[in-house]
Amino acid sequence: MTDLDERGETTLAIELCETAPCSLDVHCQRYLGWVYASQGKLEKSVEWYLKAAMQGDSEAIEECWQCVLMIDAKGEKEKAIELCSAVPLSDYLNCQRYLAKACFAQGDAEGLLSWSLKIAAHGGADDLFYVGNLYLSDGKPHLARDFLKRAAIAGNARAHQLLGEMYAFGVGGVEDKKAAISHYQESAKKGYLLSRIRLLHLKRREGSVMANINFLGQLPLLALKALWIKLRNPNDPRVADIPGRRNAK
Repeated sequence: MTDLDERGETTLAIELCETAPCSLDVHCQRYLGWVYASQGKLEKSVEWYLKAAMQGDSEAIEECWQCVLMIDAKGEKEKAIELCSAVPLSDYLNCQRYLAKACFAQGDAEGLLSWSLKIAAHGGADDLFYVGNLYLSDGKPHLARDFLKRAAIAGNARAHQLLGEMYAFGVGGVEDKKAAISHYQESAKKGYLLSRIRLLHLKRREGSVMANINFLGQLPLLALKALWIKLRNPNDPRVADIPGRRNAK
């Protein structure tokens, strides 16, 4: 096959690869996928890449995904969605993200959650946070808390901030000042301004003169900093969740 292709005898190489038993060989399947993709025959390319992918070839899955992107670029979004929704591409992270994005664009909340859960199963901190935030926005704090905790453990600072909010205000039926402070402190380390503001308020409640002086001195500075950041970039995560603004995704 390789020798034929190198000699420019592509047609003969294709005929050989499409004939049993060569057609069952992963290398032949990927070769056919590549040839048909280069000819612009994307659906036929996907057909062969999928045969290789079904045999566990991870590179074939990535190559198939690239074909899906080209199909989408041609305006055939429904076909791209159909391909991504079927095994084995439905288990591929990039396809799952593609499908979640498609559901979001279509206003399909159920589909968005379903695919977001599959994405979060890969363990990414931001993906775990996204599911937690979806549940929280949907009024299901008991489900949100678990995902936010996992996201926080994985290093997502905004998850710490939302957990701080939940514990500080008893969202989900659990009010815990100590836990709230702990989570606020973690997100404050990353520059999240709401967490820094909440910590000032909680410290002030202790009633000490120094805490009150610190509150009066720091709060206006934090408010000005938040305003400055918003003016430069309204979607800067450091100003996420501050009341009065639309939360960044």
